[in-house]
Amino acid sequence: MISLDQDRLRQIFERLLRSNGVSKFEDETVHLIKEIISEIPIEIVENASISKTRNNLFLRLPKRGETDSPPILLSAHMDTVEATPAIQFRCNQGLYTTDGTTILGSDDKAGIAAILECLLAIHQSNSPHPEIEVAFTVEEEIGLEGAKDFDTSLIHSKRGIVVDADGAPGIIMYAGPSQIIFDVTIQGKAAHAGMAPEQGKSAILFASQCISTIPFGRIDHETTTNIGKIKGGKATNIVAEDCFLNGEIRSHNDAKLSIVKNQIKNIFEQGIQQGYKIDFQDRYAYKSFSLEENCPIIQQVTQAMNDCGLTPQLKVCGGGCDANILNEKIHNMLCINLACGMTDVHTHKESILFTSVENITRVLIAICSQ
Repeated sequence: MISLDQDRLRQIFERLLRSNGVSKFEDETVHLIKEIISEIPIEIVENASISKTRNNLFLRLPKRGETDSPPILLSAHMDTVEATPAIQFRCNQGLYTTDGTTILGSDDKAGIAAILECLLAIHQSNSPHPEIEVAFTVEEEIGLEGAKDFDTSLIHSKRGIVVDADGAPGIIMYAGPSQIIFDVTIQGKAAHAGMAPEQGKSAILFASQCISTIPFGRIDHETTTNIGKIKGGKATNIVAEDCFLNGEIRSHNDAKLSIVKNQIKNIFEQGIQQGYKIDFQDRYAYKSFSLEENCPIIQQVTQAMNDCGLTPQLKVCGGGCDANILNEKIHNMLCINLACGMTDVHTHKESILFTSVENITRVLIAICSQ
């Protein structure tokens, strides 16, 4: 079995942690990745996006030797949920954290590090391997925008692995939900709140009445809803003329997704009969995916995990990831999302054990050398 270089992996991971790459400003991370793999004779396509405006990065390591294994796609995202220009990370007994003033950025620099070490280890081994493709995306944290704009015509693989899930290595996310984003604009009528409140129609009051009646939170084991933003009004002495709400619906069942969306829309649009102007807009953020538990990529990953001494655990993901987009955009693609050990992501308490980064790297090497 091909071995990873532990010291090199640690250096790669720490160099990535020091790179500052909040969404839309991933250039530093792009340059670092290219520098790390500069010794490998690998195809590199920059700005691998349909629009040619996003700094997606596509890599292809050609097949070597005699192998019947099909091409495999590895993927991770390069952006972080917030900027880390002055990051101070520490490693205590193998646990990476920060000083508490920033996120760590293991989401998804752990995934990037694992993929880069996998490429380096396989290249240096001179062992046979299938064609290995890599999709490093931008703007994942703000709506999977990089993956949506990725030029998937470059990709030959029909089996894919995204390395971007929290939890211990061994977890295989084989299904993810669809998500609908909705925006509601409510227009009422302004009036003086002290002298003539009865002449007004408060958009905020109507919004609160709607929120109290719509399906909210966990609807069932497949479906959730949330309203995450609300704003409106101008001053305490004015009956609020307008109110804006932004929310989401997620479900692993697209029929339920549509039903819940229509329920919410109908509740808000009842305001039309009460004299309010209602504008309800919705859009798909991403579509659900669900793979068969015995499909080729899951069998392949399960075997690799067993070989690496890990216990495979099939799980359903509650959030979206680039696997949603890759499964939707590429015909017959079978793409899963693997956990790489990160915890408390998107918070300043984020942490990861270096042994987790090692373990997921070993899994990738095992998969790519089968």
